[in-house]
Amino acid sequence: MSIALDRLRQDVQADVDKANPQYENALRALRMLNKADYDEIRTFRQPPQPVLAVMNTICIMFHRKPE
Repeated sequence: MSIALDRLRQDVQADVDKANPQYENALRALRMLNKADYDEIRTFRQPPQPVLAVMNTICIMFHRKPE
């Protein structure tokens, strides 16, 4: 049992290590956004699907309900 848990822990850690740089890059990009960027998005009557996907992801990251 212990060997299986150690193996699982190693697999999970490898996945986290692989995803962490992408996560850090995304956080840096979010920190670069300013109020004008958000205001521009609000002016869209129907934002493109990629914009909606990104905004929904941001809402989830900050524990907000996507609209």
